[in-house]
Amino acid sequence: GTSRELKESTGGARIVVTLTAPHPGAVSALRPVTEGVVHVSDDGLRLQAPVSNGRGLATEAVRSLDRAGISVDDVAVSQGFSP
Repeated sequence: GTSRELKESTGGARIVVTLTAPHPGAVSALRPVTEGVVHVSDDGLRLQAPVSNGRGLATEAVRSLDRAGISVDDVAVSQGFSP
């Protein structure tokens, strides 16, 4: 679908995670809480992805990354608005 369709289906919510160090398993660890492609910054430290609106999403993301042995410096979820 288009980016607009994705935004409408997820309500426009996004997660941005900053890792302590790049990790090859970060995308896989984050995938269970995302609703689309996980984009990784050139330096491998910042991951961004669309997500469903949901309570506790940041907690679930950090837990998933922690279970994979990945350290997180920062996480932010911007909640979209339902029509």
